[in-house]
Amino acid sequence: MDITAALKAGRQAAAATFTDTVKIARSTGNVVTDPITGVVTEEVITVYEGPGKIQATGASVNTPNAGGAQFTVESMSLHVPIGVGPFLISDPVEIVASPLNPQRVGQIFRINGLIEKTHATAQRFKVERITA
Repeated sequence: MDITAALKAGRQAAAATFTDTVKIARSTGNVVTDPITGVVTEEVITVYEGPGKIQATGASVNTPNAGGAQFTVESMSLHVPIGVGPFLISDPVEIVASPLNPQRVGQIFRINGLIEKTHATAQRFKVERITA
């Protein structure tokens, strides 16, 4: 089997594990004012919404203190199909559907590392979840 055929098979197998729907957004840097309420909000665009998964990469949890408050930072990885994006460091990732684990819906992570690889079966990114 040549590398192209092996990658195609590997990508199909990886995609079968993407049972969650993730949404990755990004601020445009602009603000918008609601014409009815007058509320000013940051303009955000959806960079990607589709299949993906987030999984633990090991027991990497930190509990730093900042301003007298303690919070937990969990390191995980995001897997999405090859060719979607591009994503940037600090892009937020939200789980918008998770049929096999509904309690994950609404969880938000932040991309904090871009993992590059020549013969990848999926795009993988380091992400972190910060909880108070």
